[in-house]
Amino acid sequence: MTRQLIKDKNFRMGCIMTVLGIWMLADAINFGRFISGGIGADFFPKIISTALILIGLLLAAGAYKAARKQAEKRETAAIKNNYPEFAATLGLLALYILALKPLGFILSTAPFTFLLILILSPRENRNCLLFATVAAAVTVALYFLFVKVFYIMLPGGILG
Repeated sequence: MTRQLIKDKNFRMGCIMTVLGIWMLADAINFGRFISGGIGADFFPKIISTALILIGLLLAAGAYKAARKQAEKRETAAIKNNYPEFAATLGLLALYILALKPLGFILSTAPFTFLLILILSPRENRNCLLFATVAAAVTVALYFLFVKVFYIMLPGGILG
């Protein structure tokens, strides 16, 4: 969303107007009052610069709100399209729970991790060799972390 916001002309122009208005207001405050009471030389520049700041903030906020709404629409569309992956993940989790005791931690976690990565990755970016390597490395690292560091026994399964 940030990249899209930076590309938005309204957001950029709102930021520029706000900065310019702040700069003008700072200069207007430095104007001296030539008249002891009433309106001085600084009155009109202060009004213009304050209006410029407000318009710039409104413009930037409107662009931000529009970009946020568009990002929410994309997220909602992405969530609506993920029901098959969600169902596959739940099914895979159920199989993992059932396989954990008979097969053991290592023999059930490595395929579970591999298949989960495969399910959740975009089809065009799938690299099975990388996924298998990551799944094996994560499984072994978790096993040694729990068994050797935390002294928690994990199901041994058919490996004992």
